Amino acid sequence: MLGIQEGRAPTESFATLYSQLNIAANLAENLSIKLGGAIGGIVFDSTANDMQAENPVIGSPVVSAYFGVSRDEQKIQNYMIHNAYLQYENEHFYFKIGRYEAGNVGQYFSGYNQGAEAYVKFSMFKLWGFWSNRIAFAYRNLFNDFFLIHGADSKNLQTYAIGMDMDFASFQLTVFHYFVPTMYIAPGIGLTYDTKLIQDNLRLITKANAIFPRVFREFVGQTSNNLSARDWGVIEKNTASIFLEQSFGIYNFSFGVGVYKNFGNANAFIGTYGNTLWLDIWTNTVYEGGQALNDIVSQNALTGFVYLGATYRDLTWQILGRETDSTRSAEQSLALNVSYEFRKDITIGGKIEAYIDTTKAEYNPLIGYYGDVLRLQKNRVDDRSHMSFYIAHHF
Repeated sequence: MLGIQEGRAPTESFATLYSQLNIAANLAENLSIKLGGAIGGIVFDSTANDMQAENPVIGSPVVSAYFGVSRDEQKIQNYMIHNAYLQYENEHFYFKIGRYEAGNVGQYFSGYNQGAEAYVKFSMFKLWGFWSNRIAFAYRNLFNDFFLIHGADSKNLQTYAIGMDMDFASFQLTVFHYFVPTMYIAPGIGLTYDTKLIQDNLRLITKANAIFPRVFREFVGQTSNNLSARDWGVIEKNTASIFLEQSFGIYNFSFGVGVYKNFGNANAFIGTYGNTLWLDIWTNTVYEGGQALNDIVSQNALTGFVYLGATYRDLTWQILGRETDSTRSAEQSLALNVSYEFRKDITIGGKIEAYIDTTKAEYNPLIGYYGDVLRLQKNRVDDRSHMSFYIAHHF
C-alpha cells in the first residue's frame, strides 16, 4: 500500500512483451548497413492506478522508470528505430555511424547510441574514438527511445571519448578520456591481467579500472537529473570512481569477488549509463526515480560483491551476493540467476533476489516520483525482494 507521508511504497510488479526485427546487407567488401525496429508494451502494471506525482512525469511509475517513454518528446512511445547504421571494418580499421548498440569501444557507455565510433589497430595498439548525441534502451525490461543524456534542454551537450588500448599478451592496458565540452572532463585508466592455464581449464582474471571526473566551475553545486531524482546531493568539482575485480575459472565453474567505490558523485554525468561494473544497477523501486537506480552508483557509495556460477551444457546459473553502503542508503542482496537454452532459438531464464534497502534518516525514499514531501526522522527498512522470468525467441 502506498503511503507517501510515511515514505512507504510497494514493490512494483509488471510484465512486458518486446520484439525487434533487423535487416542487414553488405554493400561492398567490408562495408555493411543495418536497419532495425523494436516494439514493446506493458501487459501488466501494478502501479498504473497509483496517485499521480506532484512533479510532472510520463505515465505510471513503472512506465516512467522502465518501459515505453520518449523523454525528449515527453510522451509515452512503445516503438523505435534502434538500429540504423553504416559500418566499415577490416583488419586494421573500424568505423560505425548512426544508431547502434554500443560496446565495441570504450567502457563507460552502454545501451544503444546515436552517434559514431571508430578505431585504428596496429601491432599491439588500438586507438579509438567515440561520439554520442543520444542514448536509448531497447530490451525486454528497459525500453526508452533515444533521448538527450543531460536533459531535453541540453541539445549542444554532446558526449565524446578518445582512448588507446594496449595488448601485451596476458596483460592489457587502456587509457581514455571522456568529456562534454563546457561541462566536464573525465580521464581514466583500465588494467586487465587475463591468463589461461592447463589448456583453458584454469583461468585467472584481474581487473582494475578508475575514472576521475572533473566538473567545470559553473556546474559545481548544482544537481543533475539523476542526482535530484535520487536525493544524491550536489555535483562536486573533483570526484573519482574505482572498480576492482578478481575472478577465477575452473573448467565450467567461475567465482570471484569485486569492489566498486565512488568518491563523491562521480556518476553524476558519466558512469550511470555505462561503467565497467557488470552488476545490474536498475533493481530499486520505481518510486525513487532515476530509472529505479540502485545506490551502487550514488554519492560516496562502497559496494562489495561475491559470486559463484557454472555452465553445464545448456544450463547457466550464478549466485551473486552484494552489499552497498552510501551517504543515502544501505543495500544488501542475494540473487540466483538462471538461464536455459531450450532450443537453439529459444532461451528461458529468470532471477530470484532477496533484497533489503535501508534509507537513512534525513533522506526521502520517494523523492524521485512524489517530490520532496518527506524527510525521514529515522532509518527506514524496506524489503525489495523480487523475482523475474523471461522467454526469448531468436530467429
